[in-house]
This record gives sequence, C-alpha cells and structure tokens, in this order.
Amino acid sequence: MVCDVVLSNPAVLILTGKGNKVRRVPLMKNTFTLLEHYILENSLDKLWKSDYPLFINKQRNKLTKEGVAYIISQYVSLARRISTIVPEKVMPHMFCHSKSMHLL
Repeated sequence: MVCDVVLSNPAVLILTGKGNKVRRVPLMKNTFTLLEHYILENSLDKLWKSDYPLFINKQRNKLTKEGVAYIISQYVSLARRISTIVPEKVMPHMFCHSKSMHLL
C-alpha cells in the first residue's frame, strides 16, 4: 500500500509480517529516490490514494507474487540470451537472500 512508504526523514518501508508483526525497514538513498519519483509520476502522493496498492498490474489490480515472478522470468529470459551465467530459474525470494548477503 502507498501508506506503507514513509518518505520523510528517515525514509522507511513499513512491512507487516507473520503474526501481524510490524517492521520499519530503512530505505537506501537510491531506493528512496526511485520510489519518490515513482510515487510522483503515478500521482500516488494524494492523501486519498494512501490505501492504493503501490505496484499494480495491467488490470490496475495489486501486483501479486505470481505477477512479480512472471516479470522476473521475462527479464531472466532476455538476460540469458546475452549471458549463460544468468541462472535458468530466478525466484523473487532470491533477491532477499542476495541483498542480505551483500549487507554482511
């Protein structure tokens, strides 16, 4: 939801996990800038749009996990045409692991 993105200082993303546990995840400067531009370009900065999904599909519905997996698979197919180093299967959760390993 748009309301889960807090762009004031410090910029955070509010995530609700298992058992309705709420976490505030800090946004990196580049991520903040990209999200800020995205929100402004899509006119999501209006107060009455705070309950809108942040990312939507072609039908203007909330982007699902399956939708994200499909988009990733399309980019993986394109990338594999250029380099076989790219794994055949890339799942969304792999990005979580790669980011956490990068932070170590």
